[in-house]
Amino acid sequence: IGAYGEGPKPVIYGDNPTIQWEPVPGHPGVYTAYLGEGSIVASRAWQGHTPLRYTVPAGLILSRPADVDKFLASLPPGGFGPPSGNRVWVRTLGGGWPADVKIFRSAVVAIGRSKHVIVENLDIRRANTAIDVSESDSVIVRSNDIQDTLGIAIYLRRRNTNCLVENNTVLRAGNTALYVLT
Repeated sequence: IGAYGEGPKPVIYGDNPTIQWEPVPGHPGVYTAYLGEGSIVASRAWQGHTPLRYTVPAGLILSRPADVDKFLASLPPGGFGPPSGNRVWVRTLGGGWPADVKIFRSAVVAIGRSKHVIVENLDIRRANTAIDVSESDSVIVRSNDIQDTLGIAIYLRRRNTNCLVENNTVLRAGNTALYVLT
Protein backbone atom coordinates (compact mmCIF):
# COMPACT_ATOMS: atom_id res chain seq x y z
CA ILE A 1 0.00 0.00 0.00
CA GLY A 2 1.72 3.16 -1.10
CA ALA A 3 2.77 5.52 -3.84
CA TYR A 4 2.66 4.29 -7.42
CA GLY A 5 5.45 5.44 -9.70
CA GLU A 6 7.38 8.68 -9.37
CA GLY A 7 6.37 11.96 -7.79
CA PRO A 8 5.13 13.16 -4.41
CA LYS A 9 3.62 10.85 -1.85
CA PRO A 10 -0.17 10.49 -2.09
CA VAL A 11 -1.94 12.57 0.57
CA ILE A 12 -4.71 10.83 2.50
CA TYR A 13 -6.91 12.82 4.89
CA GLY A 14 -8.59 11.01 7.77
CA ASP A 15 -11.03 13.79 8.66
CA ASN A 16 -13.36 13.64 5.65
CA PRO A 17 -12.47 17.13 4.33
CA THR A 18 -14.98 16.86 1.49
CA ILE A 19 -17.89 15.75 3.65
CA GLN A 20 -21.27 16.69 2.15
CA TRP A 21 -23.76 17.76 4.82
CA GLU A 22 -27.47 17.70 3.95
CA PRO A 23 -30.32 19.19 6.02
CA VAL A 24 -32.75 16.60 7.41
CA PRO A 25 -36.35 17.51 6.48
CA GLY A 26 -38.62 18.01 9.49
CA HIS A 27 -35.74 18.49 11.93
CA PRO A 28 -34.53 22.11 12.03
CA GLY A 29 -30.79 22.40 12.65
CA VAL A 30 -30.19 18.66 12.02
CA TYR A 31 -27.80 17.66 9.23
CA THR A 32 -26.66 14.28 7.96
CA ALA A 33 -23.69 13.11 5.90
CA TYR A 34 -22.85 9.89 4.09
CA LEU A 35 -19.36 8.76 5.04
CA GLY A 36 -18.77 6.07 2.41
CA GLU A 37 -18.78 2.31 2.56
CA GLY A 38 -16.85 0.74 5.40
CA SER A 39 -16.35 3.98 7.32
CA ILE A 40 -15.90 3.58 11.04
CA VAL A 41 -16.11 6.84 12.95
CA ALA A 42 -13.66 7.23 15.80
CA SER A 43 -14.00 10.87 16.78
CA ARG A 44 -15.95 14.01 16.13
CA ALA A 45 -14.64 17.50 16.70
CA TRP A 46 -16.52 20.76 16.83
CA GLN A 47 -14.67 24.06 16.90
CA GLY A 48 -11.49 22.19 17.80
CA HIS A 49 -13.01 20.31 20.77
CA THR A 50 -13.99 16.66 20.87
CA PRO A 51 -17.60 16.48 22.14
CA LEU A 52 -19.15 13.72 24.18
CA ARG A 53 -20.58 10.77 22.32
CA TYR A 54 -24.38 10.73 22.12
CA THR A 55 -25.95 7.31 22.53
CA VAL A 56 -29.13 5.93 21.00
CA PRO A 57 -31.97 5.45 23.51
CA ALA A 58 -32.69 1.80 24.35
CA GLY A 59 -34.99 0.00 21.94
CA LEU A 60 -34.33 2.26 18.94
CA ILE A 61 -32.78 0.73 15.81
CA LEU A 62 -31.39 3.39 13.50
CA SER A 63 -32.03 1.33 10.37
CA ARG A 64 -35.80 1.81 10.84
CA PRO A 65 -37.08 5.19 9.57
CA ALA A 66 -39.51 5.69 12.48
CA ASP A 67 -36.70 5.11 15.00
CA VAL A 68 -34.38 7.50 13.15
CA ASP A 69 -37.12 10.14 13.31
CA LYS A 70 -37.56 9.64 17.09
CA PHE A 71 -33.82 9.75 17.64
CA LEU A 72 -33.35 12.94 15.61
CA ALA A 73 -36.21 14.63 17.47
CA SER A 74 -34.38 13.91 20.76
CA LEU A 75 -30.92 14.96 19.55
CA PRO A 76 -29.85 17.97 21.67
CA PRO A 77 -28.23 21.09 20.19
CA GLY A 78 -24.54 20.36 19.74
CA GLY A 79 -25.28 16.61 19.73
CA PHE A 80 -23.94 14.01 17.34
CA GLY A 81 -25.81 10.96 16.20
CA PRO A 82 -23.78 7.79 16.11
CA PRO A 83 -23.03 6.40 12.67
CA SER A 84 -25.57 4.01 11.22
CA GLY A 85 -25.48 2.63 7.71
CA ASN A 86 -22.45 4.85 6.96
CA ARG A 87 -24.41 8.00 7.94
CA VAL A 88 -23.80 10.41 10.78
CA TRP A 89 -26.04 13.18 12.16
CA VAL A 90 -25.44 16.47 13.94
CA ARG A 91 -27.76 19.11 15.43
CA THR A 92 -26.01 22.46 15.30
CA LEU A 93 -26.15 24.89 18.20
CA GLY A 94 -27.79 27.75 16.31
CA GLY A 95 -29.41 25.79 13.49
CA GLY A 96 -26.81 26.93 10.95
CA TRP A 97 -24.65 24.92 8.59
CA PRO A 98 -22.13 22.53 10.32
CA ALA A 99 -19.10 24.06 8.61
CA ASP A 100 -16.79 23.57 11.61
CA VAL A 101 -17.67 19.91 12.30
CA LYS A 102 -14.96 17.31 11.59
CA ILE A 103 -15.61 13.56 11.46
CA PHE A 104 -12.48 11.42 11.87
CA ARG A 105 -12.26 7.85 10.55
CA SER A 106 -11.10 5.21 13.01
CA ALA A 107 -7.98 4.31 10.99
CA VAL A 108 -6.80 5.59 7.63
CA VAL A 109 -4.93 2.35 6.88
CA ALA A 110 -6.23 -0.68 8.79
CA ILE A 111 -4.55 -4.05 8.35
CA GLY A 112 -5.95 -7.09 10.12
CA ARG A 113 -5.22 -10.79 9.89
CA SER A 114 -2.86 -10.28 6.97
CA LYS A 115 0.57 -11.50 5.88
CA HIS A 116 3.37 -9.89 3.91
CA VAL A 117 2.00 -6.34 3.63
CA ILE A 118 4.09 -3.22 3.06
CA VAL A 119 2.72 0.26 3.85
CA GLU A 120 5.14 2.85 2.48
CA ASN A 121 5.51 6.31 1.02
CA LEU A 122 2.14 7.70 2.18
CA ASP A 123 1.40 11.19 3.48
CA ILE A 124 -1.39 10.76 6.06
CA ARG A 125 -2.93 13.86 7.64
CA ARG A 126 -5.58 14.65 10.26
CA ALA A 127 -6.49 11.14 11.34
CA ASN A 128 -7.60 9.49 14.55
CA THR A 129 -5.14 6.63 13.94
CA ALA A 130 -3.02 6.75 10.79
CA ILE A 131 -1.90 3.10 10.50
CA ASP A 132 -3.46 0.31 12.58
CA VAL A 133 -2.10 -3.25 12.37
CA SER A 134 -3.57 -6.21 14.25
CA GLU A 135 -3.21 -9.98 14.17
CA SER A 136 -0.82 -9.83 11.23
CA ASP A 137 2.53 -11.32 10.23
CA SER A 138 5.43 -9.76 8.33
CA VAL A 139 4.08 -6.22 7.97
CA ILE A 140 6.47 -3.41 7.06
CA VAL A 141 5.56 0.22 7.79
CA ARG A 142 8.20 2.54 6.34
CA SER A 143 8.90 5.97 4.89
CA ASN A 144 5.47 7.41 5.71
CA ASP A 145 4.80 11.02 6.68
CA ILE A 146 2.11 11.26 9.36
CA GLN A 147 0.87 14.49 10.89
CA ASP A 148 -1.89 15.73 13.18
CA THR A 149 -3.27 12.47 14.58
CA LEU A 150 -5.77 12.67 17.41
CA GLY A 151 -4.75 9.33 18.87
CA ILE A 152 -1.93 7.04 17.74
CA ALA A 153 0.10 7.56 14.56
CA ILE A 154 1.26 3.94 14.11
CA TYR A 155 -0.49 1.29 16.19
CA LEU A 156 0.70 -2.32 16.29
CA ARG A 157 -2.34 -3.45 18.19
CA ARG A 158 -2.23 -7.13 19.11
CA ARG A 159 -0.87 -10.51 18.08
CA ASN A 160 1.50 -9.22 15.40
CA THR A 161 4.69 -11.10 14.51
CA ASN A 162 7.78 -10.21 12.47
CA CYS A 163 6.79 -6.57 11.90
CA LEU A 164 9.19 -3.77 10.98
CA VAL A 165 8.57 -0.04 11.48
CA GLU A 166 11.30 2.23 10.08
CA ASN A 167 12.04 5.68 8.66
CA ASN A 168 8.60 7.21 9.35
CA THR A 169 8.10 10.88 10.21
CA VAL A 170 5.44 11.74 12.78
CA LEU A 171 4.48 15.34 13.58
CA ARG A 172 1.96 16.33 16.26
CA ALA A 173 0.64 12.97 17.46
CA GLY A 174 -2.20 13.68 19.87
CA ASN A 175 -1.48 10.68 22.05
CA THR A 176 1.39 8.46 20.88
CA ALA A 177 3.64 8.32 17.81
CA LEU A 178 4.24 4.54 17.94
CA TYR A 179 2.33 2.16 20.18
CA VAL A 180 3.19 -1.53 20.28
CA LEU A 181 0.58 -3.27 22.43
CA THR A 182 1.96 -6.81 22.54
